[in-house]
Amino acid sequence: MYTFSSAKCFFLFRFLVYLNINLKFTIMEEQTTQITEQPTQPVEKAKNGLGMAGFIVSLIGLILFWIPVLGYLILLTGFILSTVGLIMGIVKKRKLGLAITGLVLSGVGFIASAVALEIISSNLGF
Repeated sequence: MYTFSSAKCFFLFRFLVYLNINLKFTIMEEQTTQITEQPTQPVEKAKNGLGMAGFIVSLIGLILFWIPVLGYLILLTGFILSTVGLIMGIVKKRKLGLAITGLVLSGVGFIASAVALEIISSNLGF
């Protein structure tokens, strides 16, 4: 009958530990090469629905700025939608371009509407 001495057990244990460590390193190397070989695709930001709605409403308000009450209401709605879209876009990391453009169009529309109202009222004698 064959018996194990403490020295043989120690060397057997060290050999098994060595195999286990090499096996782990081999598996880790294969995983890292698989991860690095995958092509990366650029992450596209999500669309900003409220910013787009604010842009469209502001554009319509800019076209209809010469109608005194209706133009103001449409421009105010576009300004509110664009502002909320800008805030939500910043918070949720979405696209901000249309929301900013809606704010600018609303501002230009308010100025144009005020000038048009002044011209209309001066021509009517108010």
